[in-house]
Amino acid sequence: MRACILFITISFIGVAAVFSQPIEDLNTRSKELLAKEKYEKAWPILKQAATLGHPEAQYNLGNAYETGDFIRKSLSSSIEWYTRSAEQGWPDAVYKMMLAYGNGMGVEKNKDRAFTYALECAENGNITCMHHLVGCYKEGWATTKDVGKMLEWSIELAKQEDPADFKESGFVTNTRLNLAYMHRDGDIIGQDLYSSYVWFLIYNESKRDLSFFRQQNVIKEMKEVADQLTADEKEMAKTEAEKILGRSLENFDQLYDAEF
Repeated sequence: MRACILFITISFIGVAAVFSQPIEDLNTRSKELLAKEKYEKAWPILKQAATLGHPEAQYNLGNAYETGDFIRKSLSSSIEWYTRSAEQGWPDAVYKMMLAYGNGMGVEKNKDRAFTYALECAENGNITCMHHLVGCYKEGWATTKDVGKMLEWSIELAKQEDPADFKESGFVTNTRLNLAYMHRDGDIIGQDLYSSYVWFLIYNESKRDLSFFRQQNVIKEMKEVADQLTADEKEMAKTEAEKILGRSLENFDQLYDAEF
């Protein structure tokens, strides 16, 4: 009996492996055709891959319905396929569903579901979702105000490195600066000038995201904090900043220079 069960189990695994490969091939083929703008050939293959359950194909199909690039635009169909993809954890689809429920696009506006998707999306490492999550915990939108979690996600966001997207890069840099201000001012969390300086140092790594004149103002603020620390504290802060980033500070020599 055990041998029979083992045989059935192995057979099932083998069938699943064979079954999954054609789906992957269909998805790959559909992307190749889409990249070449051969939409008529891509459409049936994409639809088949999505119907068979490939999460990326489901997302791509949802996106096609949303944009109407090569099929009739349909927001309801878009949401249907984004939902299927998000249920399998496809990061881009989870992000789309956060926006859908947050803004009421194709679904009834539901801040609780938007928050659930935002949390999952942030846990997937999406910078924009992390940014929204920080705001949720700070303002108490769709959740209880929670300074601890706001600070936790602010730090997680601030540790992200060099996003290719300029908007996302701005979220990272501004969060680094906000952490410096929070520790400096002591309004939301206890005042800690040492920690403020640590975050000013980390902000300095990507300050070019801000305007030249804004950088000049921040330099003055940073100097005011630095002047209240000892030489040893500033050296320790540099070490702490490098520990948070997991690398050496690359822009430390330009600490008091604004960049274009």
